[in-house]
Amino acid sequence: MQEPVACINDRWLPISEASLSLFDAGFVFGATLVETQRTFQQQLRFLSYHLDRFYRNAKLTGIEPLPERKHLQSVLEELVEQNALQLKSGEELAVYLFITPGDTRERSAAPTWGVYSNRFRFERYRPYFQHGADLEIPEVSPVPAGVISPQIKHRSRFHWWLAEREVRKSAPVGESPLPLLTDENGHVYDTPIATFGYVRNLTIHFPKSEKILDSIGLKITKEMIVGQKIRFVEEDIHLSTLLEDVDEAFLTGSSIGVCAVRSISKTLIPKNPGPTTKQLQKDWTKLLGYDFSQDYFRGM
Repeated sequence: MQEPVACINDRWLPISEASLSLFDAGFVFGATLVETQRTFQQQLRFLSYHLDRFYRNAKLTGIEPLPERKHLQSVLEELVEQNALQLKSGEELAVYLFITPGDTRERSAAPTWGVYSNRFRFERYRPYFQHGADLEIPEVSPVPAGVISPQIKHRSRFHWWLAEREVRKSAPVGESPLPLLTDENGHVYDTPIATFGYVRNLTIHFPKSEKILDSIGLKITKEMIVGQKIRFVEEDIHLSTLLEDVDEAFLTGSSIGVCAVRSISKTLIPKNPGPTTKQLQKDWTKLLGYDFSQDYFRGM
């Protein structure tokens, strides 16, 4: 079987030969902007959203010069076309775009950028569609906004690795809880895979946008909420509220659409999934034109 391909700085090569210099700033400093997305029916349905964020974040961090947008879009589409040939029926790709400031040994180094993919792991997300996500609060805190803006999508995810390890260390065998980070004041932030939201008295509550990732899934879900004329607010959400005063809760991200939350700190959510969550799931299905939630049960 032919090997999947990658593209590094406009050089196409087999994925097994793709590499990053040990002196690259992406390795030395962990200075890497990234976009991750899955295909739907082997198409990049939300590519424009991801490219918008990619170029916005590059400007915020001063990484330049950048490949032209039309060229980068063409490269990503070519990657999907080539690597989708290796997929079995019903399989999808996880597609990655990254850029770093380049070689740290050179004063005026050009950025290193690349695209690559692998088979999208439906099994990773399957439990969240089977019974809802279980969220646990780790001791690990969010990276302070004064260090790096939480809105920027980047590869410096060591704190997420620590948080996931912490919450899964005490989890029952076979369970895959997700960390929901809180700050020193007890306000909730993000999870590693999607944005958190909850519903109370027919109003959807999200964390303040300046405190969480500039999420593609959240952006799309908000567009749906406005279309349905559902009220939503952004606010500081205290953990105590989630343990006492929630009708339903959900996660939203561009790889999963919307999935229900079953529990927070082992406190069960009353409605799982609730009517608002179900409506948003229907809206995502309508947007994509097929019931993609069934993708996550393939191979069972």
